[in-house]
Amino acid sequence: MSSKTDYWDQRVHRIFSRTGGWRIGETVTSHGEDLLNDILPRDRYFQHLLRVATGKSQSPELARWVEAAFTSLSWPDPRIWCNTIGALCGDLATRPSAATLMGTLASDSVMYGGGASLGLIRSIRDVREKTNAGWSEQQILDDNLDANNGQLKLMGYSRPLATGDERVPVLIELARKLGFKEQDHEVAAIKLSHYLTETQGECI
Repeated sequence: MSSKTDYWDQRVHRIFSRTGGWRIGETVTSHGEDLLNDILPRDRYFQHLLRVATGKSQSPELARWVEAAFTSLSWPDPRIWCNTIGALCGDLATRPSAATLMGTLASDSVMYGGGASLGLIRSIRDVREKTNAGWSEQQILDDNLDANNGQLKLMGYSRPLATGDERVPVLIELARKLGFKEQDHEVAAIKLSHYLTETQGECI
């Protein structure tokens, strides 16, 4: 028997995972903890999601902020393909699971959703690193324009049809109420946002 065949044969009716498993008739483990007896009585939904994603327990405060950020992503913008698909599926009375799946597939884009998230993380990190290295806001802006043939392509700093984002001040206020202080990434991002508002009419 080839090693490839053996590999698949071992996985018939079995799931191999480094994150945990099911002890039949007993419990389920997740990242070293008992899901039913430890995690379930203690953690709320988004705490559990963060634990699954990161492999570590996270604070209730962080989970609450991530929950708020997630809730604010439900935006009825008709220009976004997944929203339009969801609306069309509603008109056609499709099954909810089919509509959700089609909308999720449409959101897998480099322009927004998961694809844009990676670009946004890189953009904010780049702004922070340059700010910490002593670059001025104009130098950061000029560097971006030079790298993109004169077009501003700072992920997270422009929004079609509207300047700014209604969600930003609300999420910042919630972060402060939850005890989160400004750190390097936020300081650099907001500082550049104020400069862009004054010079370009754009902000984060």
